[in-house]
Amino acid sequence: MIKFTPYLLILLLISCTDPDTPPQKTQKQITDFVDAYYTSSQYETDDQSRVSLLRAVKGTDLPYVGLECPTLQRPYIAHGELVFTNQPNANFKLLDRQNDDPYSLPEEQTIVFRKMPGTDWEAIISGWGNYYLGFAGINDVRALRPDLYFGMKVPVKYYELGFFHVRYDREADGRGKAKLWFNGDYFGEVVSPDDSWSRRLGYGVGIETNSTDFNWVATMFTERGMTDAERNEYFEAVKNTYSVGTIPDLPYASDINIVESNGKLTAAYAYHGKASEDKAKTEFQWWQLSPDLSNQKMISTDANIPVQPDVKVCVKVYDTQGRSWMFISGNYR
Repeated sequence: MIKFTPYLLILLLISCTDPDTPPQKTQKQITDFVDAYYTSSQYETDDQSRVSLLRAVKGTDLPYVGLECPTLQRPYIAHGELVFTNQPNANFKLLDRQNDDPYSLPEEQTIVFRKMPGTDWEAIISGWGNYYLGFAGINDVRALRPDLYFGMKVPVKYYELGFFHVRYDREADGRGKAKLWFNGDYFGEVVSPDDSWSRRLGYGVGIETNSTDFNWVATMFTERGMTDAERNEYFEAVKNTYSVGTIPDLPYASDINIVESNGKLTAAYAYHGKASEDKAKTEFQWWQLSPDLSNQKMISTDANIPVQPDVKVCVKVYDTQGRSWMFISGNYR
């Protein structure tokens, strides 16, 4: 009978190891790359079920600091995503720097989001003391300041989950520089004509200026510049965490327009869903703009309203299985 001593067992384990088999590489997580990380799955609500705080996966929690009663509604959760509508000053923020002490550069930032129909010509990241990133049409993107456009069209699609990644830097003469990636693919850089461009003074989610329509899923901050190899590895971690390029398996409306007939305004839209639409359950929200984004109000939830100017309609559809997703916005007319 052979007696297996600990020493003999170690020798057996070594002899059984295939010398040609490389050790498996441990898959890194998003938290291995970033200094602060926020997601729409970690939040707190107030006594009115409004999102009041974003809990940090890594970093410091972000309180809601926008308008107490925004002109549309506070950002709200729809099937695990935080919905931002086209309105000013609805944001979560923690400023921890003074105007003369912005964060050091270079640094990199990621936002995982779902671009929704409605207003495209607005920001997706901005605020006093925060970098600017916005749209100029769904496939045209701007950075650092509203007049700096990336030359390449960016293939953002409504409803699909995707992510922007931006590396912010500064030239020796004080001009700002931003490089843009979408879903891991590079789409060029912009350089400001002078030193007039926004710097980041803290952590934030949401917009202090007017917002584009989008669903927020996550934001990550990296307080340094990544190498190309490290960034590519980080992009794989993001793709392994989030279902980039997918649309929720829920019914939704698209191509929302307003039709005028017999003194009434009615919503026209296309329905999308695996099951048939239950039109009896369709919900509507009619909003009036008077005279600008700082003064919007919901005027009706009926299927149609009397003809009037400066209105838009939002539509929420249901399928015959009782499933729904969220209100989709049309444009003002």
